[in-house]
Amino acid sequence: MGFKLIDATEHVVIILVNELNIDPSFHLEYRGPVIMKGKPDPMKCWFLSRNTGAAAAVTPSCEEYPLNTST
Repeated sequence: MGFKLIDATEHVVIILVNELNIDPSFHLEYRGPVIMKGKPDPMKCWFLSRNTGAAAAVTPSCEEYPLNTST
């Protein structure tokens, strides 16, 4: 594996896919619910990595990620 994955919470993903903050080199992959110490409910998490080369030209959008914007 030539790249690092970082866990990103739902709030971070909302910020990263906002049109003012978007960076085409970011790649977000939905990980699923993760139990966090001290939290009563599992949190939605994504893997965040950085694209390189031609793949960096793809821009993510909010529609690609199952976000809960009701909070």
